[in-house]
Amino acid sequence: MAGATYDVTDGGATKLMELRQTAGVWFKKFNLQDLLTEAGAGTVAEVDDYFELLNIPPRTTVLMGGVIPTIADGAVLTASLGDGAQVDGFANGVDLNTTTALATLVGDAYGFTAAQGKYYATADTLDLKIVTIGAQTSHLAEFIVWGFMFQIPDSF
Repeated sequence: MAGATYDVTDGGATKLMELRQTAGVWFKKFNLQDLLTEAGAGTVAEVDDYFELLNIPPRTTVLMGGVIPTIADGAVLTASLGDGAQVDGFANGVDLNTTTALATLVGDAYGFTAAQGKYYATADTLDLKIVTIGAQTSHLAEFIVWGFMFQIPDSF
């Protein structure tokens, strides 16, 4: 069965955790089981499930993005972070079954060292895509998704 796309951004059907912003870094903590429940997706994620997590305002440059696992899932679970154009543009293959994974895998398509980030003329989202998953019947994974971004004002 192919994966599905779920909008769980602040403008979507749910507000699981408050969005935090400080010094250009936008971050939000997620629990995978809560994401699935709120999206009406059942209790187990599938390969290619796609969660729209953080809103990117128009006229914004995202220099880097990443995922920080805070609670291990308990079974095989990896994910990528990107946008609709490239699902692994910021991070690829982040292990969500550990709490020692790198916060980001900068250097992927949009990473600061690869392309100096990505400019979004129109609104978009930072998205998490499930890449691999074990045979679990529920999820424990909690993680922080973050983006280092700045928005160009309408006028000066």
